[in-house]
Amino acid sequence: MRTLAPALVALASSAAIAVAIAAPVRAQDVAADSTQRLRRGQETLSPDALRLDLAARDQTRGDVRGVIEDLEGLDLSAGMSFDQADRAAFLLGEAYLELGDQDRFTSLARQVSAWKRESVFTRWLAFELRLIENGGAAAPGLSGVADLARDDAATALAGADTTSQLGRDLAGAALIRLAARATAAGQDARAWLERVPTGSRYAARARHMLGLLRLEHGEAAAGRAALESLLADDSTYTDRRQVRLALAGQALDQGRWESAHQIYRAIDSDWWQQHGLLAQLSSPCSLDTLWAAWGAEPARSGLMLLDARPARARARQLAGAAADLGARPALEPPALDEGPATQAPATSVAPPPAEAWSAVMASAGRVAQAEAELERARWDEADARESLADQRRYLAIGRQRVRGEEAQLLASAAFLDSLRATLASLDSRLRGMRDAERAHIAARTAAILDQCAGNLLWMRAMARFTLAGPDSARMVAHPAGLPGPDSLLAAERGLAGAVAALAESLAAGTPALLARSYTEAWRPAVIDRAAREAAAARAALVWARSIHGSIDSSLAAARAPTSGAC
Repeated sequence: MRTLAPALVALASSAAIAVAIAAPVRAQDVAADSTQRLRRGQETLSPDALRLDLAARDQTRGDVRGVIEDLEGLDLSAGMSFDQADRAAFLLGEAYLELGDQDRFTSLARQVSAWKRESVFTRWLAFELRLIENGGAAAPGLSGVADLARDDAATALAGADTTSQLGRDLAGAALIRLAARATAAGQDARAWLERVPTGSRYAARARHMLGLLRLEHGEAAAGRAALESLLADDSTYTDRRQVRLALAGQALDQGRWESAHQIYRAIDSDWWQQHGLLAQLSSPCSLDTLWAAWGAEPARSGLMLLDARPARARARQLAGAAADLGARPALEPPALDEGPATQAPATSVAPPPAEAWSAVMASAGRVAQAEAELERARWDEADARESLADQRRYLAIGRQRVRGEEAQLLASAAFLDSLRATLASLDSRLRGMRDAERAHIAARTAAILDQCAGNLLWMRAMARFTLAGPDSARMVAHPAGLPGPDSLLAAERGLAGAVAALAESLAAGTPALLARSYTEAWRPAVIDRAAREAAAARAALVWARSIHGSIDSSLAAARAPTSGAC
């Protein structure tokens, strides 16, 4: 029997874990409440608060440059210099990340980490700073490294929560590492391999190693069955040729020459297929295909990709919510999980090690940082070329914006006015429901009171003709220790009186309660609310039109000298 321990160690060598966080994706811009912006414009703001207000407007428009230019002048090194400094720092940091400028983001986040006050914004900055510092690589991906070289780390991860894909893969990788160490030490590693979760990306490798161990321990039938089932179940397993080699060797040991010959022919056919694919990939034009194949199977490089896109999308969602200066959002950083599996052409070309991937990511980070600096240089060039003193252009843009606000307010007012008929119908239904419930309760309580009156009359008749009648001595007789007919009759009278009192209370108080519910809750919350919002929209429309008139007057005054000169 051949010694399979070296093969097992070689199979497990690729289970070293490096965590790479996928690139962020752009989030949708968050629409702002224009009436809030108009109302807030009338307030008197401090210089820092004014900068934040301008940055919030730019954030709403998706203007990364505007957010950076508005907030870079703030002194954030001294802590909470004004009430919403944490919001300003977060918006500035998100703008840096959107631009790809991680150097400035890192400097900003480290300043904020020294603050004594903590908020959702500072927690997000600390979270994203950890993502960058742990990996040391910049956009398009942030990476980190999980070290399984220590026994305690591998043992701890072997018991990870397997309810998520990340937990299953971490547990699978740790169990394979522990199995490899046990095999190298001459111990039985089957117990470790049998614990690898079924849904883990390392399940196929664990089945491969387990089949080899069973062959080594003389369990020929079980080992062969495990390897053959692996070939049948997983057509994408990258070490299928090694599985076939083990089966062919087992067939030779058992004297099954024809079976061994067929397996070797399948191995030879697979080799030629891979040879043709490698010949195609040898062309420089095929490098993109090769990188796509490596990226689709990160486990071959000892990598485990974590999907940071939900975290980045949530950060952008928080940035959009932070543009509303009147609200304090409470979006906390989410848990990271592995990225979805992707389809890519299979290849037997050995992928680069984790260190090479880290170098590629670091290079991509430097490229992103250079692109960010280039973009800032373009900003400076545009500033140098643009005349900011063009009053007519400024006023024309302002008029266009006010027209847009006016159109939105007109549409809002028209929509609210269109709801009047619907609200009138709803009001009628509410009144009908109130009246119907009043009548229903009155009828129901009246019926209950009639039943109570009938029961009381019947009980008085029993007391007079049965308990106080000619045969009363026999009727009141009862066994010792049990209640007598007179006490039972008295209890029934009390119960009937209590039910009647409750029914009378309901009949007396429910109509007033229903009327108060309609006047104080139902109508104010549903009917009157639309009227209040319509009035607010009309007031904002009047204000917007007054601004529009002022801009038109200023434009006419700005054009008058030009007309006279011509």
